Amino acid sequence: MEINKQIRNQVIADLEAALIDSEGQPLIAAYFSGRGEPVTASDDGETGYLEVPAISVYMLDGESTGQDFDEEEWSSVLAVEIMDLATNQLDDDLDTFSEKVRSVIDRNYSANGLLSLCNRAGFSYVREEGAPWGSLVLTFSIEYTEEV
Repeated sequence: MEINKQIRNQVIADLEAALIDSEGQPLIAAYFSGRGEPVTASDDGETGYLEVPAISVYMLDGESTGQDFDEEEWSSVLAVEIMDLATNQLDDDLDTFSEKVRSVIDRNYSANGLLSLCNRAGFSYVREEGAPWGSLVLTFSIEYTEEV
């Protein structure tokens, strides 16, 4: 669905523009449109880790709320997953990044006019056994219209 791709890409563009330090350098090393993991395999078969912190932007649980001949309305969950290396202060680091994300995706956020509604829905800390990183997933209830 092209509209979902447009929304993900706009959210990433907005986060990239805002999540910078005082010298204009990015605070986030990698962004993923869709679910991503900060891991890569090299040519020699060794697993390496991309730079972190990283952010994945993806959608969950889309549901049509109405359709006419020209457009379809959707309700979905937008997820912004912040990933960083596991340390003794991982949750604190993730919380700091989440506040920066939430300052971009606020109650008036429209993804440059692509969203008609965006409300905070929840969060969850994620740890995968054996993975050297953890994440914080921020979720937002969104509504948008797709031209058909």
